[in-house]
Amino acid sequence: MTETIQAFTLVKKRLIRSGFTEIHILDNAGAVAGDVALFSALTKWIILHYSPRVLRYLYRAYPWFIVESNTEAFLPVLYRVLRTDFQHTPKLTIVQFLKQGHYGQHKVGFLDTLMRLYSEKEQSLLGSEGRLLHKVLRPGRDVLSQPFRRHVDHENLLPPEQEEAALWQKRKTLNGVCVPRARRSFPHGATQVVGLMNSPSQQVTESTK
Repeated sequence: MTETIQAFTLVKKRLIRSGFTEIHILDNAGAVAGDVALFSALTKWIILHYSPRVLRYLYRAYPWFIVESNTEAFLPVLYRVLRTDFQHTPKLTIVQFLKQGHYGQHKVGFLDTLMRLYSEKEQSLLGSEGRLLHKVLRPGRDVLSQPFRRHVDHENLLPPEQEEAALWQKRKTLNGVCVPRARRSFPHGATQVVGLMNSPSQQVTESTK
């Protein structure tokens, strides 16, 4: 009983973090007793709300995947998609799931496994590029966050010579004196030599032989 309650407590925390609001039905006594109504409701919530991305994928991939309101009709569909797409065969059989007053610990384990499989599937659907955009794009925003925009939006960048002058002026303001700047290469065979100067207009350019 203690192990079942501990496992169900972890499941409850994951559900609440994922947006589950019907907290009043998360009853430890019902979990220990293997209440069919409780576990049916939680199973359907995970399928429908735990990951909308995975749900869309399942609807598109399997025309026969339907979340029936009747648990006895829904479980065979769920078990089929678990075997087909997730390569997972639950240890808890459908008959055991529907047995009232028994297999509470196994039903809690079923919920935990279902959330884990959903999370893994979501990560595989996101992919490496999707994970990056998922972190950068925030709900309600239609633009990339400022740190990421610097790498993809070049409209506001200054030309090289103006950027050099701006950097020179910033160094002069911060340090109180003009400091040497690094030697940098420019296209078309020209090299700009920079040193201790009083203004950007005093830069000396010599052609590269």
